[in-house]
Amino acid sequence: MVLKKYMLLICTLIIIFISCERKNENLIETITPLDEDSTILSQQQKDTNIAPGSFEKAEGGYTVVECYTTSDSLNGKIVKVRGRVVKFNAGIMDRNWIHIQDGTGGTNSFDLTVTSNDIVAVGDVILVSGTLSINKDFGMDLKYPVIIEEAEITIENK
Repeated sequence: MVLKKYMLLICTLIIIFISCERKNENLIETITPLDEDSTILSQQQKDTNIAPGSFEKAEGGYTVVECYTTSDSLNGKIVKVRGRVVKFNAGIMDRNWIHIQDGTGGTNSFDLTVTSNDIVAVGDVILVSGTLSINKDFGMDLKYPVIIEEAEITIENK
């Protein structure tokens, strides 16, 4: 009788442990999608090797700084931007996160975040075409004053 009680207790503890492990695995996948420096725009480093005018502006397109300065009128519109990939994070929240710079912009307007299903590499020069959104809040301190979403990417040179 005592042996049955111990076996039942052990089985119950195993089930509780497995259940907790599964919950923790899901929680870890949910709350650790980005490293610290990719969540806040001001923490992104400016690539000092990219001088203003390094890239020809896309036909009918904008520079990085123009996306910021005209963001109110561009909100919800498809825009084109050319720049160099300075950071790439794949498969976070079912999309790839790309940071591009083109040498324009100041303290909080030199780096533009782009989401896409396309894969690029740091150093690629790309042409981005996607929907510009302003004041986008993904939760978990992922806030972007300007972001281009669901972009199609053309890699122009590596």
